Amino acid sequence: MSRYRRSSIGRPYGSGSKPRLLTSVLLLIIVSMIYTQAKDARNWRWLEAQEVDSEKPAPTAKPKEWKEVVIEAPHDGNPEELATCRMQLQAVQDKRPLEGLEMPSYYRLLKWARAQPFDALEVRANRKVTYNQFFQTADKHRGKLVRLRLHVRRIEEHEDLPQNSAEARKVYELWGFTDESKDHPYSVVVPEIPSWFNLGGEVEEECVFVGYFFKVLAYEAFHTNRAAPLLMGRIRPVSGPPKKAAPTSSGLELALGAVILVLVAGMIWYAMKTRSPGPKQRFNKGATEGVDDWLNPELPAAAPESPSTATFEITPNATPSATPQGSANE
Repeated sequence: MSRYRRSSIGRPYGSGSKPRLLTSVLLLIIVSMIYTQAKDARNWRWLEAQEVDSEKPAPTAKPKEWKEVVIEAPHDGNPEELATCRMQLQAVQDKRPLEGLEMPSYYRLLKWARAQPFDALEVRANRKVTYNQFFQTADKHRGKLVRLRLHVRRIEEHEDLPQNSAEARKVYELWGFTDESKDHPYSVVVPEIPSWFNLGGEVEEECVFVGYFFKVLAYEAFHTNRAAPLLMGRIRPVSGPPKKAAPTSSGLELALGAVILVLVAGMIWYAMKTRSPGPKQRFNKGATEGVDDWLNPELPAAAPESPSTATFEITPNATPSATPQGSANE
């Protein structure tokens, strides 16, 4: 039977099930937070910017201002032109898609916008028309100049237009809202946009629109029939192209790093606190003494010499022998 206890190996996270469960939960939280940040493409744009800078030459700086293209054509300042347009606008129907009978007046309003610079249109534009008034009194505002401060969220390009009175081969359709309209959009058609405006449905641009109200356009979005005011005119960007900022760590990234450091420090502290005692601490005093006695046994004391023990006499004439000599009585 062994005289000592067999010691178990110390575990840094304790020997129970609760410490292991707590460790697993903490690791799961850390992995979830890292995955949440890693799947967001915005957190990797700084890496893309560095790759572009290192592989391609720096792009040419975009102009802070852009020039308008103004054509020579009659506009609403001409009485005959105005009278003809009013007759054509009678064929316009609100809350319906664009139809063929409406296209002559559509291109006429676009021609008026191309024939005048932005400043000339803005001076005569109405700034007090609300979103609901286009629906309630569309005939009153049809063909009139309106000024809107637009938050553009979508830009579509329409090329290869048929021959028209506006002499336009390409137009841009901008969708956006104003502070007054909230999340209700406007649709505006313009002959040109700044070169730094991107196309598509992920646009965040600010501009001032000045143009002519045409109709309440019906359209479908998310399988729902909707309507929005449709206007033709010009835009002016509120500011120039955005400057490319150097990549910096966001507050969210710094907070995530701090949380991870706190969790790791807590796990280390908890591991040190709950670690199992070592082998030396598991031996009690009695067991230690028993082991020492077993490892270092004392030799038994020498027995006293018995009187009957035989002795040998060595005579001078005796020769050495490989075997012990017997007694003299033998």
